[in-house]
Amino acid sequence: MASFTVDPNKKTTTNVQNPYDFAGVSAKPPPSSYQRGPASRANVGTAQQRLGTAMKSNASAGFKSKPPPEGIASTVPTGPAIDEKKDKSEEEHFKELEEEVHRLLEESATAKVKKNVNEALQKAKEAATKEKKIRQLREQTGSLDQVNIDLTFYVFYNLANMYHANGLHQEAINSYTIILKNKQYPQASRLRVNMGNIHFEQKKYDLAIKNYNMAIDSTTQQNKEMKLKIKKNVGLALVKQRRFGKAIEMYEDIMNDTPDFDVGFNLIVCLYALGERDKMRTWFERLLMIDIPGVDEEEQEELLQL
Repeated sequence: MASFTVDPNKKTTTNVQNPYDFAGVSAKPPPSSYQRGPASRANVGTAQQRLGTAMKSNASAGFKSKPPPEGIASTVPTGPAIDEKKDKSEEEHFKELEEEVHRLLEESATAKVKKNVNEALQKAKEAATKEKKIRQLREQTGSLDQVNIDLTFYVFYNLANMYHANGLHQEAINSYTIILKNKQYPQASRLRVNMGNIHFEQKKYDLAIKNYNMAIDSTTQQNKEMKLKIKKNVGLALVKQRRFGKAIEMYEDIMNDTPDFDVGFNLIVCLYALGERDKMRTWFERLLMIDIPGVDEEEQEELLQL
């Protein structure tokens, strides 16, 4: 049989055997400590009640939790927010590495202007090494599509120039070739002019002409001035090979499009080499109608009156 106890303050009974019988639970808070008699284990309370008492004790001693500012939730950051912060720090790291590459490129260019071509090459190599590291890290983090392709282009372009300045022709050609093989640089075909110049210096005129012609084919009609300059290079390479007939064709093409004093002079020299006297006279007369570079109008008129 279940036993019942009587609450001395209330006329209700409490079922001790059934802890889930709340019929005798008072709606009022428990009396304070001064209302109770000496403490005993029976009235210490549950663990949760003891924790609450300890927290109240801290508050009474002057220790209070600071409420969060208005508009800021007091919840713990979730997983996605942490990941977002991590991604941001990675991008900041990549940005710092790219800034370091830019600094090395500027130092390389400055050294070349000061004629310190060896130092310029060393800085160019350091920039290439750091840029390669960036691409490797991008690949490891799965962000290879965010590689700064403009930076990559300029790193190899600058490296090729510095190799050329130091007389390392084959290394320069290799660096230009890396750029040309990348389909992300559709305008890179203009670099074939630089490659042609290197072959010209090596007296490999056939390779020079080949690269010049490929550059001409890839140059649009809107860039007329660039195309004419490349044609001048082709004409000069043909003269070096003593292929005067082909050189005459190239120079005449230029003169009929845009008269140029230097080109006209070279044309007359080629005609003289082949004994073309009539053509020499014709082009010489046309040459006199072209303004001479560095000569003012009065001097020009005096020359024509001679």
